[in-house]
Amino acid sequence: MNIAIVGSDPNALVCAIEARKAGHEVTVFEGEKLGGVSSVLPSCPLAPEVATLMDLGVSLEIVGRAGLSGNGESVSLSLRDLSGDVTERDKARWRDFVMTMNKASEIWRGLFDGTPVVERWREFGRRQSMEVLRLPWQSLSELLNEWFESEILKSTLAVAALRGTRQGPFAPGTAFLLIQRWARGEVFGRSRTGAMALKKKAEELGVTVRAGGISELVVSGGQIEAVAVGEGEPLKADLYITSEDPVQTLLHRIGAHHLDPDDLAVVSSWDCRSTTTVAKVAPSDRWSGAVVSLADSVNSLEKAYDSTKYGGYSQEPFAELDSRSGWLYVQHLDGEEASQKVDALCRKFELGEVKRLFTPTDLKEKFGVTGGHLFGGEKTLWQSYSLRERLVNPLPNLFLCGASTGPGDYSGVSGLLTAAQIGRFEPISAEVS
Repeated sequence: MNIAIVGSDPNALVCAIEARKAGHEVTVFEGEKLGGVSSVLPSCPLAPEVATLMDLGVSLEIVGRAGLSGNGESVSLSLRDLSGDVTERDKARWRDFVMTMNKASEIWRGLFDGTPVVERWREFGRRQSMEVLRLPWQSLSELLNEWFESEILKSTLAVAALRGTRQGPFAPGTAFLLIQRWARGEVFGRSRTGAMALKKKAEELGVTVRAGGISELVVSGGQIEAVAVGEGEPLKADLYITSEDPVQTLLHRIGAHHLDPDDLAVVSSWDCRSTTTVAKVAPSDRWSGAVVSLADSVNSLEKAYDSTKYGGYSQEPFAELDSRSGWLYVQHLDGEEASQKVDALCRKFELGEVKRLFTPTDLKEKFGVTGGHLFGGEKTLWQSYSLRERLVNPLPNLFLCGASTGPGDYSGVSGLLTAAQIGRFEPISAEVS
């Protein structure tokens, strides 16, 4: 079977590798840049099970997390302990908090990879099982206030949850955002391998990788007929897979008139609005390679979010820094004043000169992602799990495998899940010409 895959983020490449292993002829259309928008997210690791399957070794480098406020308070976090400007009570409670988050993460991962979760959940015991059950629905402020006293510790964890989202820490369900990043190791780690290693693996297996993207998905008779590439002859395949977000794929490339009413209802209300500006500063050994949360307090995070609710942008944004790569993610910021505000934040936290800057508008133009969103759509509780799965197979010979589908990241799991469905697909079109 001939398969055309649009996009080159880890999900697309994992899907391509698995399809090729199964004996299919696979062509990948790389797009503007290898990895797409995930290329500006070096702290998003492949899932361990994916890296093992791809024979890529360890996927996650544990680097720890630091927190820094504008008034000089700091904290250093690891899975074992924490230090810095925190109370003895917070230090004593840290290990119990880590245990609870680990258990909640285990359940969340199981919902996507097919692992039975009910019996495991019951094994937690009455108190822990109820804690895990109620945790996703809480706001970050509720969760963190229940556990801790130190403001710098609470804001450090809240920033870890809120990168790439348009939510504030007082919003219901934002604790779910922390579970997601905790489950993938992003709170304390970064990726050790990514799209370049996956591309090499794909090409070694015989996957054809074509530079540049496509201009159109040609639809006929309720299915994809071909992909148009520039001015050349459209290329036909039996099956088409894309890691692009659902709005870009279904509304812009295919068109609403070709969609099932239920799919149209989901994608028409799909939230891809972003207010995350990405900047590049010089890497620093100041934090020994840790990922760093830059904020003053949980209340300041909510204040930064307030402007977003009314269509504006924060006057005092907060940020997350990957200190080794120099990528800086500034929340609730876009527009003409973004550059000046990022410069001010860099001066406040002594980060040095900004070398590159991508506002959501820039990300949209450069990578073709709707709203400039880093994850194909908001990762909030209401826009997760079954709602994302509804978008996986909108046309008989089209699958979506990107961050817009479950579990909502670049871990490769979405690509793996899509590849597993290929074996159940019956070819319905001509072979590649």
